[in-house]
Amino acid sequence: MAVNVVKLGDVATISAGQSAPKSNYFCEEGIPFVRAGSLEFLERGESIDLCEKISEDNAQICRLKLYPKNSILFAKSGMSANKGRIYKLERSAYIVSHLAIITPDETKLIPEYLMYWLQKHPPKTLIKDESYPSIGLTDIANMEIELPPLDYQKKIAKILDKADEIRAKKKLANDKLDEFLKSTYIDLFAENTKKVKLEELCYFITKGTTPKAQDMSQDSGDIPYIKVYNLRFDTRLDFTINPTFVTKESHKNFLARSVVYPGDVLMNIVGPPLCKVSIVPDTYPEWNINQAIARFRCNKGLNNLYLAWFLTTPFAEKQMLRNAKKTSGQLNLTLEICKNIEIPLPSLELQNKFAKIVEKVEAQKQKNELVIEQMNNLFNSLSQRAFKGGL
Repeated sequence: MAVNVVKLGDVATISAGQSAPKSNYFCEEGIPFVRAGSLEFLERGESIDLCEKISEDNAQICRLKLYPKNSILFAKSGMSANKGRIYKLERSAYIVSHLAIITPDETKLIPEYLMYWLQKHPPKTLIKDESYPSIGLTDIANMEIELPPLDYQKKIAKILDKADEIRAKKKLANDKLDEFLKSTYIDLFAENTKKVKLEELCYFITKGTTPKAQDMSQDSGDIPYIKVYNLRFDTRLDFTINPTFVTKESHKNFLARSVVYPGDVLMNIVGPPLCKVSIVPDTYPEWNINQAIARFRCNKGLNNLYLAWFLTTPFAEKQMLRNAKKTSGQLNLTLEICKNIEIPLPSLELQNKFAKIVEKVEAQKQKNELVIEQMNNLFNSLSQRAFKGGL
């Protein structure tokens, strides 16, 4: 099938939003005002009604322009521009100046087709300097887009919508499972449970060490070396991300203080964000950790999965934020702060009961993640074929 290639500016209006009004102009009811940070939850499928609201009268005072439903948004400046988030407006809204707005001429270009095309050809590739990310409106207008007939655009959008819907449902299911665990934790332990400092419930709490450069290697080596990017927010460890290893000699000598074993609980102590918590798996018999990670080894009165989940809760986070050392935009936790974190301590029987619930939920989440991965592969394959006229 022959497909025309046109400049995006010939089939859509390219514009940018306006400066955000001062806080006193916002109200409870009104029209949504979308910021660059809003794209994070909007792209996940959450409602645009979660955005701040502004009345039409205040919008006129602030000289805001209302952008129509089905316009496509993405960040054109600031660090958000590097994240590649693409969102289609589900209703008319006011838009912040950091966002680009593409309003397609729907007699030529279907909004859903445009959204998927931009996901396949992300505008962030137009950024010239990643240290100061910015995308010019002229550069966006000059992007060349394949423009098949409208019927074929609709066909592509329908097929990709279906694949996207399935993976979105599984992602939402995992979010709901996380909410269930947090609410279960709160119901069981938040109130009327004595609180004990972690230094009383853990063996020696320590942190990692930085090895010499010549003692480290990528992808393979003697001893796996965990960095903060390997930690997650759900108690699992992801060592598939840039796996680093250290020599056995360094592990047993220079890094001896920071040896960790399966079952140890790890938490990042440099943020933001804080509360990245993982339990060391039994993939290897011994591991080591870098200087931005603290290690907690539970004694017999504390279940490690219960501890790991506690460290991800708002109760733990509030204690950390209250005591964290703030320097140059960083949050730093000392070992003393880690030792003094207070945890509700129910009976070990109740801790173990909660841990079993967590294990069941995590097993279901892993099944969902497998489906999500499969759907991502299918979606990418369909996208590849679709924009080559192969559907």
